[in-house]
Amino acid sequence: MQGNGCISPTEGLDLARFTEQAEMAGIETDYAARYSLMLDSELQTLQADSKDLTEPARAALARELVRRGVEVKVVVDTARSEMSAKSAPARLGWLWPDVSTQKGAEFGATQAFWAAIGVAVITTSFAVFAIFGSEIARSLGMDAYALVDAAIFAVIAVGIWRRSRVAAWAGLLFYVAERIYMWMTIGVRSPIVATVFVLAFVGGVRGTMALHRFKTHGSQN
Repeated sequence: MQGNGCISPTEGLDLARFTEQAEMAGIETDYAARYSLMLDSELQTLQADSKDLTEPARAALARELVRRGVEVKVVVDTARSEMSAKSAPARLGWLWPDVSTQKGAEFGATQAFWAAIGVAVITTSFAVFAIFGSEIARSLGMDAYALVDAAIFAVIAVGIWRRSRVAAWAGLLFYVAERIYMWMTIGVRSPIVATVFVLAFVGGVRGTMALHRFKTHGSQN
């Protein structure tokens, strides 16, 4: 307490926490009194649906069950647990799309399309820089002939956009072959970036293959 009779921010925060804790304790006491009047079977029924209870209610219910020597069961929120189980793979879905669904297969194919576009644009840029005398571009083995590679990947991108399995495989194999040739010529460069592109093209192969299966099964049915 400050000398002018005002409450300091720290004291005010402590008072607010104390008030909140007191209110929580009072709420739990009310629940405890209510649960103490209920039968064991009623408490067990309530526990089965405890996912709908508030935290103070759950705490008071658990204490009452323990006091009576009744088994306390852990009730899992099914919807929440399923969401948590799906969230982890979903975060890595761009690395390895789930092609068991139409949406996932489309995502994999689209990812490969943008990978092919990216390779075409990057290769074109470095080829142009090499033509105009950029030493950095030339140190990467780029020259005017790299424009041919860029054109090939542009054609591959169009094919993948049309969900062609041949184009998807061509994108993967051609990119891997180019990386191997480049690394053998000038040494290993940007392995992480190369890995991301390879995974994207692999996703395109998996996606286009899955889409073809979906189309085939759909026409048969």
